Amino acid sequence: MFLIACVIVLLAMILFGPSELRPSQHRALGITYSVLVGFLVYFFMGSTSWIGDSEMSGYRKAGICLFIAILAGAVVLGAWEMGLSPVGKGTGP
Repeated sequence: MFLIACVIVLLAMILFGPSELRPSQHRALGITYSVLVGFLVYFFMGSTSWIGDSEMSGYRKAGICLFIAILAGAVVLGAWEMGLSPVGKGTGP
């Protein structure tokens, strides 16, 4: 529930917040967003039938979920830094 509340608050900040942020705030918001995406991907991957119903050990399942979550977070952060973020990066300190 806490994770869902964090995602809702973050989306509200993006949709109803300012159109441009200072570069430090823009980077911090991007890192926060990529971490939340990583958490969501980790928990959703664990609940898929491919992972959940398999005969793999628990550590292997967790490792696969963790790897995919880190990959998803890195992709989101890379896209954010390339300028594909919904919030513009302003000029300033």
